[in-house]
Amino acid sequence: MEVRVNLYTNEDYQKLAELRFNGDVYPGFARVYLIPDELEKLKATGLEYEILVPDLEAHSKMIRETKEQWHWYDDIIALMDSCATTFPDICKKVMFGQSVEGRQLTACVISDNVDIEENEPEIMFDGGIHGDELCCSENTVRMIRHLCVNYGIDQEITELVNTREIWLYPMVNPDGRVHVVRYNANGVDLNRDWGYMWDGWGGSWGAYSQPETKALRQCMYNHQFVVHTTYHAGTEYISCPWSYRPDHCPDYNHIMQLAGVYSSTSGYANLEYGQGCTGMYPINGSSKDTNYGMMGSISWSMEISYDKQPPTSQIYYYWSINIPAMIAMMEYSGYGVEGVVTDAETGDPVQAIVWVNDYFPTYTDKEVGDYHKYVLPGTYTITITANGYESQTVTDIVVPSMGSAVTDFQLQPTAEPTHYGYKFSASQIPDNNYADEGNTPGCLGAPDNINYSIGKNGWCIIDMQYPILDGPYNDFTVFEGDDSPEGFTCYVSQSIDGPFVSVGTGIGTTEFNISVSGLPDAQFIKIYDDGDGSANVADAGFDLDAISAEFIQGPNLVVDNYYIDDSIGGNGDGKLDPGENADLYIVLRNNGTETAENIIADIYTNDQYITINGQLTDFADLEPGQIDSAYVNIFASLLTPAGHQTDFDLDVSCNNGAFSNTFLLSIIIGTPPILVDEHFDTFPPDGWYTEGANNGNNWQSSNSNNAGGVAPEAEFYWSPSTLGQQRLVTN
Repeated sequence: MEVRVNLYTNEDYQKLAELRFNGDVYPGFARVYLIPDELEKLKATGLEYEILVPDLEAHSKMIRETKEQWHWYDDIIALMDSCATTFPDICKKVMFGQSVEGRQLTACVISDNVDIEENEPEIMFDGGIHGDELCCSENTVRMIRHLCVNYGIDQEITELVNTREIWLYPMVNPDGRVHVVRYNANGVDLNRDWGYMWDGWGGSWGAYSQPETKALRQCMYNHQFVVHTTYHAGTEYISCPWSYRPDHCPDYNHIMQLAGVYSSTSGYANLEYGQGCTGMYPINGSSKDTNYGMMGSISWSMEISYDKQPPTSQIYYYWSINIPAMIAMMEYSGYGVEGVVTDAETGDPVQAIVWVNDYFPTYTDKEVGDYHKYVLPGTYTITITANGYESQTVTDIVVPSMGSAVTDFQLQPTAEPTHYGYKFSASQIPDNNYADEGNTPGCLGAPDNINYSIGKNGWCIIDMQYPILDGPYNDFTVFEGDDSPEGFTCYVSQSIDGPFVSVGTGIGTTEFNISVSGLPDAQFIKIYDDGDGSANVADAGFDLDAISAEFIQGPNLVVDNYYIDDSIGGNGDGKLDPGENADLYIVLRNNGTETAENIIADIYTNDQYITINGQLTDFADLEPGQIDSAYVNIFASLLTPAGHQTDFDLDVSCNNGAFSNTFLLSIIIGTPPILVDEHFDTFPPDGWYTEGANNGNNWQSSNSNNAGGVAPEAEFYWSPSTLGQQRLVTN
């Protein structure tokens, strides 16, 4: 059921917050979605409430059957397809995946050369993250058509399409739209599922746990949106970062000023705006906090209407009063600071972090190298940092009113192979910690004693920009930023979504080796605090200053795998048994940046039970990322104890000695001794026989298979226990 709860005092807000109901809180009231048991909990608080919709399923059915003037799922997809087909020069439909129930997760991008990345500010509008807020998808899909049909006719729209890259993502939650429900088909509130300061709200399974969240993240993670508006309904308000904490964000002043522009250019009589946490209500895992905290975008939730499903007669009204404000955001996305970052030697674009004063950083486009950030008129300092390049700073950059200051950078490549954390991708501080400043960008770039405290039992994920290759020694270093070493566990993954594999624990600044994880490389590093100390204090948890990685230039050979093949000289069980010949296969991977040529590999052992017959076969030349295998025949003596470990040294070199390393390989001979506890109803047990009467009750396998042909492969003894169990132990 949908319930309105009236909130008159701070105590009322606190009572409701402690219940952790799903829903939205607005000035003076809340709209929550309850089951009967939760309604009883609400009654017990004494808060004043009103049941607005007793049966949400019946209400959703009624809305679905009222199709007049609403664009439903099929209508929205058809309109997007039509615009992309009819206006192919300026409109392109981009797919990002499928919803839980298999519906399209898609956006339209509109620009004059829509298939070409250009030096243009990018802007995003999305809608329908809550499926029952119908007017949100209306605004975005109608804007797609509005821009397309007016291009070449309306001078302002034509100019914006020619100079901007405009993204419109009408249905973040298409399953919710079809069923007219807030949640996705897994019952998760998608505006609590985002990774920046995620905390398990709204039924979320984990940071970015849902396919709909992952799809929109893919869109925003790979673009640099100056302004990102996500449309909601339930009140009329622009809710700005932060939503997870009451403190102002570093970009607060120009975010508030631009929100004021949206308000004043819209057709609302009095569209209020402010910080989400204090102007509306605190939440964790919101898309706007992630868009701003991770990407540096000006991002907000724009609440279109007090009614989530306004009468169809009002659809055009809400669309029309938002048109001028949406157009204004497209225009203002080109104001502030902008430029292009390139390699000083080649002129190629450079992926870089853009630091403007002490604001949250933004990023350059990887294909063009352009950056764009909205700031107020004034004087600014810009610093560019990029892995593989020397940093560069320009001061006294003057931004004019209603315009931009263009500052290009040409970065000098550096011979230093060390790269640093590039993007803050996700985090959690359980129950938040407002006592700490939450300076998440402090852990990016080189060590500088400016750090992010990840919180007691907190964690964060850092994108290293490129995969860190498993090299011959330790591969990366985690730096702590203060004088009191604290503990943590370090995990690595090839994907932002995991799986994350532990590479060990550390106290203070610690080095790690990716080989511990079993992965050939890793791009995402997760730091997890050990839980010591206080939670609600400044600098709680591990103080992450930086993560550095040595990126190996040239070839870098690693052992990807090795295994026994005894299909010809043995019994084919995949292990080397006493008295058996087998081939030892070794698989090498080139984790480097250049071709590994003329690979030389030699294998040795001092084990008295093992004979190596000949040399390893040759490895082929390996391009970066390629693998190849070679083998050598080995023999295990009949006298080898079962379960004996044999160690081999593998010497590998290539490119005339430019790379060389020694690897330790270990195999187990035969089957290791095992302990088997079993209850026997008959003596001897089935499949066994006695060696002789009254001979210590020794038992042997009657069907053992021994390659040597001299003695049974396994001999067992048993002894009665007071519990009537028999214990068999391999000999």
